Amino acid sequence: MLKDEKKLNHEYARQRITINAAAESQFNKKMLQYMLWYNTERPHHSLNKKSPNAYFCDIINSRKSEFSQTGIIYTFA
Repeated sequence: MLKDEKKLNHEYARQRITINAAAESQFNKKMLQYMLWYNTERPHHSLNKKSPNAYFCDIINSRKSEFSQTGIIYTFA
């Protein structure tokens, strides 16, 4: 009986690890999506209620001549 209990415990533990790994993967995916949205699209009060992308584009556009002299190329998708 003890051998069967060990086998069941091992199977239960393996299934729990698989479930936890899947849940962790799903959580990480959702967290990455949120962080990308927060750091690129969400308006920020400290950026005059602009998204970081819009704020950065405004800086580049206002200093276009400075950036073109550095040879740096910025691309936005």
